[in-house]
Amino acid sequence: MNRGPGIGTLLLALALGSAPASGAGPPAARDSGTRVRLEPVPEPGDRRILFAEIPWNTPDSTALVLLSSRGYTEVKGSREKLSIHCRGKRFDRFCTVDGGLDDSSRVIRWQLTVQAPNGDDVYAGQRKIFDDMVAEMKSKYGPRRRAEERYHFPYARDDGREELALRQGYATIRSEWKSRTGDRVTVEMDHSVSVVVRYDSKESDRIDAQRRRVRTRDL
Repeated sequence: MNRGPGIGTLLLALALGSAPASGAGPPAARDSGTRVRLEPVPEPGDRRILFAEIPWNTPDSTALVLLSSRGYTEVKGSREKLSIHCRGKRFDRFCTVDGGLDDSSRVIRWQLTVQAPNGDDVYAGQRKIFDDMVAEMKSKYGPRRRAEERYHFPYARDDGREELALRQGYATIRSEWKSRTGDRVTVEMDHSVSVVVRYDSKESDRIDAQRRRVRTRDL
């Protein structure tokens, strides 16, 4: 693996001149308080990134049994051809778990969502969950491949309005890990201030590409 010089975190301060496209977010505005850190990728060996230690390509029925043993219950009547759906608790908060399947009903993707509680001023509690999740991933998989904390004007980092910036689409808070095997995990705070953890296997990229080719042929 070819590494850049030096060891440690690189901190880039970016000044962007545009926001998301019209109709998909806030109007064009000056970027404020953007922080993007690119950290050296460690030698991860061949260890795969897994959710709940469930091996990739596990049949959906087996995955549901394993999830049940960890306190997650399937949402009745929710099973679909390419997905399964469960509920449970994480960090003492209600959460949902959605599993993406291949055409043989084997798990290739997971998404865990720790939903924000109702009400205002929920950022501090959700940010703690985000930070705890990042610490957990770092202990398992080492330094992050990418870490972003980006705010668009009129918001800025540490201005006390992070929740409003997230809800209005003016903030991006995300961390990502990638293993040498091709698996990825991303932890982010979404526009509802929920903490979303997405696990993608190396198989999911191949299958997504196959499905895109099929859709293209059907046009």
